[in-house]
Amino acid sequence: METYESFTSTFYKSLFKDIRSIFPQCSDDLNTSLGWLIKEIDRDKAATLRSLTRLGKNLEQACISLRGLVVPTLDTRFTCVEHTRLPRFCYSLFRCLFDDGGNLLPQEERINDDAAFVCLRQILLAFSKVTDIEPDASPEDQIIDFVMRMKRRQLPFETGWSNPEADEFRSIVIPIARSLLRRLFYDEEGRFHPFLAQWREMPWGRHGSGAVEDGSKGSQKWRLTVCERIQSDLVRDAFGPLSTVTLNTGDGKPWISRLAQVPKDLRKRRLICIEPKEMMFAQQGLMKVLYDVINSHHLTKRAIHLFDQSHNFYAARRKGMSTIDLSDASDLLSIRLCKLLLPKEVFGILTRYRSDGIMLPDGDIIKPYYAMATMGNALCFPVESLIFWALTLSTMISEDLRYGVYRSPSEVAWVLNNNPGPLIRRYPLYVFGDDIIVPEIVHNVVRRMLGWAGLSANVEKCCTGATPIRESCGAYWWNGSDARVVRFKYSEYTNALGIVSLMDQVQSLESMGFNSSAQTLREVIRPFVPVSKEPSQVRLEVKGGRMRYKSVTIRGDATAYQRLEARVPRLCDGQPSKLPGDVSLYAYFTCAATRPASFGYPQRVKWEWVPVDKLTHI
Repeated sequence: METYESFTSTFYKSLFKDIRSIFPQCSDDLNTSLGWLIKEIDRDKAATLRSLTRLGKNLEQACISLRGLVVPTLDTRFTCVEHTRLPRFCYSLFRCLFDDGGNLLPQEERINDDAAFVCLRQILLAFSKVTDIEPDASPEDQIIDFVMRMKRRQLPFETGWSNPEADEFRSIVIPIARSLLRRLFYDEEGRFHPFLAQWREMPWGRHGSGAVEDGSKGSQKWRLTVCERIQSDLVRDAFGPLSTVTLNTGDGKPWISRLAQVPKDLRKRRLICIEPKEMMFAQQGLMKVLYDVINSHHLTKRAIHLFDQSHNFYAARRKGMSTIDLSDASDLLSIRLCKLLLPKEVFGILTRYRSDGIMLPDGDIIKPYYAMATMGNALCFPVESLIFWALTLSTMISEDLRYGVYRSPSEVAWVLNNNPGPLIRRYPLYVFGDDIIVPEIVHNVVRRMLGWAGLSANVEKCCTGATPIRESCGAYWWNGSDARVVRFKYSEYTNALGIVSLMDQVQSLESMGFNSSAQTLREVIRPFVPVSKEPSQVRLEVKGGRMRYKSVTIRGDATAYQRLEARVPRLCDGQPSKLPGDVSLYAYFTCAATRPASFGYPQRVKWEWVPVDKLTHI
């Protein structure tokens, strides 16, 4: 197997070969840049890949913010061409997009700009998110910033009494947002949403694949010790009582989450809070119920798609739409703002499953803390999606109030209660966590109103009609063309797990026109993947109901490499299955839990990994 250096160098050699075929006029410059890059990789590979990542991110920000390209000043690996602000590395490609001052050229002056942008991103960001190289970041500074965010006390709209926009936010945006959220959780007769009502009467939890505060893994996560505060909610899962719960009738110790760092890319880490397993168990169950509410309600099902990013992915491409990127959105979503907007009963349920404090790496505890749900809390994603949706939609409605479409917020509330369909369809809006897509005409006012709520927009990542880039949920569109690139998960491939991660990249590289690079990956994969002669098929059967079939064809072409294992769905009943051991682990429940059925066990889809050479009737 190739070593890390030889794989990285070989990939870049094949990539530059592909790029030279696209830009033959740049061959001399690309050859010089490749020689420098290979030399630097041999000398200090980790630092070189970090340098490429920093320049790649600056390239994206320059094209989005239109503020000019910035070559990392603290990085001596990149020098600029004399009398220009463009890097000597791949200068000819940068010159297709930027003038000598580092400013983006007018569209009519760019030379094959879509191909140049994709090629530069592929060079600079191919290894930007590898997991086996430590990020170049200062964890102490990040923790200090996090502590400051957790200790904020006042919201901007509470202090801006003399500002007309702050007054509009208080008097119009907040009441409409409250009406939207109340209409989501209550019907016109004031009855609680049936999904939440059922869960409140017979609550249940579940475990996901994430880490928990005490480091428990696998079946040990199911050994729960709970106190009076949440014991009634944690004695059952979707199928019935849990035998592994120990009840503590005393008050018990406070529920404290633990601050931890996980890699984001080679530039920096992401701070998350790892929840206690008892809290995570309850949060996961309630999260599933919130997902069901959002996906089924007519107010939100067109705007929020928590299971499917493709809606945001393609909406970013549409003309007349703009994207808003929020900085530290999870940490800045205040518990006080959520209390102000959410119905009292919903807020009470959510805060019951919120940790009491956050433990820092040095042992200090932040208690109380500012955020409603930090990243790592299972409720963070659905709650922030709901709050951002309500604030954004109410801002767009307030603009119609300004221009006389509606006469007052009370009229809007009446419409929401009696005939909300036309009102909702009037406002195109897509929300996926903190990824927000709105009509370009209201982009600026939405950003300002979110600012009064204490949420900060990242100007360098907000895409408007003036920018050639549109980015959302991993999508990168350059003037309407797909500009995504292949990123590698590992910087060295010496085992089957790494090889499996390469298999999906071959077709992507070919579709981008990088055929030599795709062939390089094939040569790396070839010794590890057996090639079958005949196509295999899977037939999936359902017991206790009508029969359903699904066929999966595995190609036997020597150039078409498939996964060593295929992830296939099996439709089955929800009968709990106990794994061997002294702990009852509900295997079906951990895969894809559904709401408890009133009678009998629910039908569900269970995903399984099946070896490619074992694909037979299941």
